[in-house]
Amino acid sequence: MKKDEFEKLSIKERRDQLKMAGDFVGSRLTSSHRVHLFTYSGLFVEVYVYIPTDQVHWIEVQTNQSILQEYINDLDIFKSSNL
Repeated sequence: MKKDEFEKLSIKERRDQLKMAGDFVGSRLTSSHRVHLFTYSGLFVEVYVYIPTDQVHWIEVQTNQSILQEYINDLDIFKSSNL
């Protein structure tokens, strides 16, 4: 699925697509949201969960390299390896 096709979906449809075929990458925190990053169909997709209610507020394709870098900083590449 292309970026523009994904963005035309409703939030519920986006969430359903991620549940079926998305791969979790990592999470980060903002002042009011837990933001989870997934890969889906060659895209990086963020899911914004509002902390006080634990509800999904927004799902969007993320292309900003500075934001994506925040997830890389927390990755432990040796965690699942035999090294």
